[in-house]
Amino acid sequence: MKIETFKIENISEDYLLKSISFPSNEEYSRLKDSILKYGIQSPIVIFEKDSKLNIIDGYKRFNIAKSEKINSINCIVVNNICEENLIIKYTLYNSFRKLNDVETATLITTLIENYPPLLPKIFEILELKYSEKQIQYFKNITKLNFKFKLLLVENQLNRNIIQRLSSLSDTEQEIYFNIFKTLRLNNNKQKKCFDMINDLILRDNTDIKNLLHQIYPNLINSGYSKDMEDTFFSKLQKLHSPEYFNFHNLIEDFKDKLKLSKSGINIYSPSFYEDGIFKTEIFFKNIDELAKKVKFLEKKIDEIKDNEEFRKIFNY
Repeated sequence: MKIETFKIENISEDYLLKSISFPSNEEYSRLKDSILKYGIQSPIVIFEKDSKLNIIDGYKRFNIAKSEKINSINCIVVNNICEENLIIKYTLYNSFRKLNDVETATLITTLIENYPPLLPKIFEILELKYSEKQIQYFKNITKLNFKFKLLLVENQLNRNIIQRLSSLSDTEQEIYFNIFKTLRLNNNKQKKCFDMINDLILRDNTDIKNLLHQIYPNLINSGYSKDMEDTFFSKLQKLHSPEYFNFHNLIEDFKDKLKLSKSGINIYSPSFYEDGIFKTEIFFKNIDELAKKVKFLEKKIDEIKDNEEFRKIFNY
């Protein structure tokens, strides 16, 4: 196997393979420090395509050399290679270090778009189970924004929420990312937070932006503190609680009755405490009286501080 030296300016990044490489910040920094200290120890692998020298393996080494103004680099040249074999060779060259999930996802989707028959072979090389479920998992990863991909590469993203995250818009993903980052949530807390927020969005027919404003308006612009994290989860859990949900439905039920009734006769309120006196089946003689009670109940939602106070006011 012959090793040749080429000028950096004469080497190109292959369009098909360039997008696959997605190292973690830590991995990239480690390699950069090593190159600056010891130089590039392993030659990169290149092939000739359209009279140009293109990289098969060594994208990180190449880009570090380029950024550090290194003029030339040692290369192994592979000749007479078609794109189908190129992808297989790329996978083989990288399988020893194990492609991360983001790189694998990009490789798989590239194959789906360009060379579907190669999928089983690539799965075999990567020692992955070939199934529709696994393919869908990798497809979902490609729909994550850059920041979530980086979290995944660094094993700081709960894989159980990837499918639902991937269905969100870039704006929604950005808000979730900022919540996770600001609160420094580990994988378990990410899932807990995501599940509760998702439940509330579906239940109340709202969106993440409005919900976050309701829970903690200045969260994204705040610095981390344990108290802030505890406050956020406390408010989120209260909104998510069955007690709050049931009471919220009572309010909506009252509003529906207001629309349907002309006189308000035979409309009753739920049981509740008011001024320390238990009252039940309050009878409303007219619409104005009922509307006043609805406003009273809606105001109480905003005053709820914890479940104990909630039960004291509303008899749960």
